[in-house]
Amino acid sequence: MSILGFTSTLMCTWEAMLATSSYGLIDGGLGGLIWTYIGVVVMFTCVVASMADMASMAPTSGGQYHWVSEFAPKSMQKYLSYVVGWVSALGWQAGTASSAYLTGTMIQGLIVLNNPSYTPTRWQGTLFTIAISLIATFFNTYGAKQLPLLEGLILFLHIFGFFAILIPLWVLSPKNSAKEVFTTFQDGGGWGSIGTAAIIGQIAPIFAFLGPDAGTHMCKSTQMMVWARLLTVRSRGNSRCFQDRTSYHDYDCCPQRYPRFDYDYHVLLLCHRLERCS
Repeated sequence: MSILGFTSTLMCTWEAMLATSSYGLIDGGLGGLIWTYIGVVVMFTCVVASMADMASMAPTSGGQYHWVSEFAPKSMQKYLSYVVGWVSALGWQAGTASSAYLTGTMIQGLIVLNNPSYTPTRWQGTLFTIAISLIATFFNTYGAKQLPLLEGLILFLHIFGFFAILIPLWVLSPKNSAKEVFTTFQDGGGWGSIGTAAIIGQIAPIFAFLGPDAGTHMCKSTQMMVWARLLTVRSRGNSRCFQDRTSYHDYDCCPQRYPRFDYDYHVLLLCHRLERCS
């Protein structure tokens, strides 16, 4: 449940879509936002299915860069793994900054809504962004033990908040015709082309679907707890087990094509030896 809450609250798909839809409405319009959203759903489904398949074969907290190092052509493994690792790290940093920025500007919006005399400025938005980043850093550093409880609570709000917010919008908001929704395009950003504008506005649905790999990066924590338990149960094994010279390829549970799968593999192999020698 904690991992489900972690992944769901990290993605915050419907919340992120509400927060970023204005970009798609400006660049692409109603039709552009709808059709790019459908395209992003289809493409992300393929991406997530591929990652799920790789995670089932090689569960590792490294995620993408480790999968590339395992499954890429041997001559390109190191280079591609290095590139993917850095791209992932930069993506995490950009995601953290964008989340803090959206939250800070939402706070500014709430102030404007309740205090019409308030004039929002950019430097104040920057300070809100920094404050949100510091709060998140502090909580993740000193309140890490409370994260599972918080993730479960936010998962609850995430699910029920969907109905609490979307249903009133659906019932009370003004309605457009289906033709206007699906066929109205605009280039509000002045890109000179509807196609270019729609591609630029595609950032809104893409941002809403970022983070489906979150659970993968936490898998080693739960996995290593399982192996630690196995090691404890099997600690009665004779010391001669550690001198076993069994080849990597003799172990059925680890496919022969992944001999480089390092730390998890060694723990798995050790558990197998303790099982056999106890």
